[in-house]
Amino acid sequence: MQYSTSDSEHTGSPGASEIRYAYTSDFKTFTTPQTLIAASTSVIDLSLLQLPQYGANSYARFLKDESASLVYMERSDDGLFGTWTRPGGDSAWIHTQVEGPYAYLDNQVDGKVNLLLDYYGSDGYRPFISTNLNANAWVDGDRTNFPTYLRHGSVIGINQEKYDALNANWG
Repeated sequence: MQYSTSDSEHTGSPGASEIRYAYTSDFKTFTTPQTLIAASTSVIDLSLLQLPQYGANSYARFLKDESASLVYMERSDDGLFGTWTRPGGDSAWIHTQVEGPYAYLDNQVDGKVNLLLDYYGSDGYRPFISTNLNANAWVDGDRTNFPTYLRHGSVIGINQEKYDALNANWG
């Protein structure tokens, strides 16, 4: 939420929500922050995913609308600073009463996207999947052996060597 620069104590009403970005090469110096998203409602928990299956400049972004307590997805096929639209229309959403969306490409099925949503009032992350990001087509993922009470996280890919080392130490 954005407060007026003259309201340093944040006692007034906040303005529109913004998500901003800056560049750094050393985590000591940064460029001047710029606005990436200027929303008409309160948005948090941005997650970005490049979608090579739709083209080199295709991306999905996932956000939580705090005012409606729901997570939605937008797509751009002309880059991070391009035009963003919601598959399924401006009022489409993926799920309510969730937050902390994190999406990643499946490492076994081309074109499949995995999405984790945090059921913050319940048992944490639950998996969802889609193979069609041109639509708002998300289905519940398999929760068999899926851990409970995980919250706001991310997934990183590792190679076989790293997997073997982790498994040797923690397996």
